[in-house]
Amino acid sequence: MAFARNERKRRGARPDGLGIAVFRVALLAPGGFVAGYVLGRALGRLVSGCPLAGACSEANPVLLAVPLAILGMGAGSTLVASRVGEWWEGVLVWGAGIAWMLVLVVAVGWLGIESRAGRFVALAWMLAALATAVATWRRALPSEE
Repeated sequence: MAFARNERKRRGARPDGLGIAVFRVALLAPGGFVAGYVLGRALGRLVSGCPLAGACSEANPVLLAVPLAILGMGAGSTLVASRVGEWWEGVLVWGAGIAWMLVLVVAVGWLGIESRAGRFVALAWMLAALATAVATWRRALPSEE
């Protein structure tokens, strides 16, 4: 994190405040979790020869979906944690990312994984995370002066 802080100082960018970081991680960590799950499930179905929709008796979709979902959540939390100024803020951001990921899992579980509402919540969270990641990445680029 010290390297990221020094790089920001050279570019003239200020670190994100803790409130902004928690807001970003609330979108990026669960959205990355959903994106990783979808990618892992699709890869698992392709590898095992199962159709992309419908029943599948193979374990590969689950075996690939779970670790990729966790990696997606970690990538989202790391993106945000690298933008704060202090190490302890990074720890709080990671904790908030895990908490918001659990909020997503509870919300989708309550609505029903196979229901339209559950799928809509997961898809909306993933799209919001994608938009946030693009906006954050563009803001992080050095200004052309």
